[in-house]
Amino acid sequence: MNSYLNRALILYVMCWTFFPFMQVGTLYRLLAITCAGLWILFFLLNKPYFLKENATYLICALSLIAIFLLGNLIFGLGIVGAIAYTLQLIIIFLVGIMSKYVFKYDKSFAKALFVILLLAICVFCVTTTISVIKNPYAARIANSEWLENRFEGNEMVGLYGFIYMCVLMAPMLLHLIQKKCFRGFVEFLVKVSFLLIFVMIIFAGYMIAIFLLFGSCIIMWSFAQKNFIKSLVALSLFALFVIFYQQIIDSIFTHLMNLFEDNPVYYNKFRDFRIMFLQGDISGETVEGRFKNYLGSLKNVYHYPVLGQYFYAENGYGGGHSAIFDIMGRYGWLAIILFTYLIIIYPHKTNKNRRWIVLNYAVLISTIVFSIFDPCFQEIGIALYFIYPFVIKCTEENFLEGNE
Repeated sequence: MNSYLNRALILYVMCWTFFPFMQVGTLYRLLAITCAGLWILFFLLNKPYFLKENATYLICALSLIAIFLLGNLIFGLGIVGAIAYTLQLIIIFLVGIMSKYVFKYDKSFAKALFVILLLAICVFCVTTTISVIKNPYAARIANSEWLENRFEGNEMVGLYGFIYMCVLMAPMLLHLIQKKCFRGFVEFLVKVSFLLIFVMIIFAGYMIAIFLLFGSCIIMWSFAQKNFIKSLVALSLFALFVIFYQQIIDSIFTHLMNLFEDNPVYYNKFRDFRIMFLQGDISGETVEGRFKNYLGSLKNVYHYPVLGQYFYAENGYGGGHSAIFDIMGRYGWLAIILFTYLIIIYPHKTNKNRRWIVLNYAVLISTIVFSIFDPCFQEIGIALYFIYPFVIKCTEENFLEGNE
């Protein structure tokens, strides 16, 4: 009975973390808080050896959460505001400790959970892609306002966090395909998931997401080839794509618009896609605008050293769009050290006692680039703390052979 309860609590929290329609609404949130609280009380706290074994992770995670809460309070956000602005971080680390628990005590459930999550991801990839094809801004309109009504008509659309979770997952799934770790339905599911993720990310039009998708997968493919020339050509083509991205996109959609200039439906559709791919977001922010935000964060780092802007209770110089720069500028040096360790370094602890493989480098590069150029959202906890170690364990450690 306890085993089923444990699985049900973990499953709900994991699903709530990235299911679009579950991320708003008081009932879903209350259920998530209840499940998390019950799991911590009845399962986590009853495993003293497990707590001791993961003491470093827990101490670092709780310390970073405490810094965020204290900084938010000093800055004047109030108790509710302090918790709200720290919630994404709390969810990431909760998913992390739940994943560790599953890997240690319930390996059979780990595989079932992997399949369930992939099935859900497939569904939301399809619904998101369909929505974006109908309206190129569907995944961006919903992401542009932090209000309940942002989901009106977009309940099944994966937003920014979901898309970047899938970006991080793409090389992991490709690794499973290359290693042929599964057979039958699960093998089919992995391949379909990878394909749907690939299509969704391209249609969603997030420029950095597209770069990371192609970059990480080309790295995976190139190093799997025995032909050096093929690998070099692939990497060179990707480099040219990054350098001439705007010109390539502009040429493609301009040509399509010219082809369908007599059909207003298709012409307007291609025009909207062209604008979406070339600009920063729905508000019309450009790449130059993004870098102004990064510069604002760096100014905060310079003018509020060590402790960060929030601990000085100053309005600062703006910022946004960069997890690393924003955390360093708002919460100080200790916060960014803990964040870097927990998000960029710690997920690779799966690799202890053996040398790194290509997947590790692909995920590391994607995580670093993502953390520099975009904010951090709760969904990445699924990719970094559950999917990533699961893939490594399956392909390198015969993980599915039984529980410890």
